[in-house]
Amino acid sequence: MANLMSFSVTPQELLRVKFFLIAGKKLDPRGASDLIMVFVFLAIYLFNFIAVLFMLWNRKYPPLKSKNPILMTFIFLSSIFWFAGDLQVNGHAPLKGTPFVHCKFFGVWMHVLMGVSVMSSLIGLRSYGLYRVFCRGRPFRGVALYVSVTITILVMLAFGIITQALPAPVSVYYMDYVDVCFFDAGYRAGLISFVWVNWAA
Repeated sequence: MANLMSFSVTPQELLRVKFFLIAGKKLDPRGASDLIMVFVFLAIYLFNFIAVLFMLWNRKYPPLKSKNPILMTFIFLSSIFWFAGDLQVNGHAPLKGTPFVHCKFFGVWMHVLMGVSVMSSLIGLRSYGLYRVFCRGRPFRGVALYVSVTITILVMLAFGIITQALPAPVSVYYMDYVDVCFFDAGYRAGLISFVWVNWAA
């Protein structure tokens, strides 16, 4: 049976904290602050979802059309992936008995690849598109646009496939007794470097 989030610190949470203390590490127990944060973000995402539906429904209205509604919709979807992965990676939600135990899927594919990387790439693409249209007076299309998008997708796929091929001890895996996904230090450094390169590009 899945663990449920609680406004109070449960005995299981206190046990997790003790395990971490024995290992010489600090862990904040999940409790009211995590649950409140989840509810606040769910309310924000609900509001954003309604706004996205409104934008898509009225996408031919010139002020909204200029915002590129389809691109904005993909940015919104990538933010949902980012949030879902973040719940697992940063330990805001219990993992045991839930799909969150699939560390590579939520921690790497959803959080880093489909979340952080896709959102960063799309915001960069939108910024470049606005610059090209409003500052350079040129259309936002052409071979260079499609080539850059294709390269970005291929690099992200390659990183994800390499992650899947790596054995658990040198990438990321679920630790049942403390209910967290553990990222190997070297792999974590590679993950952060990948995100930084994405932002720099």
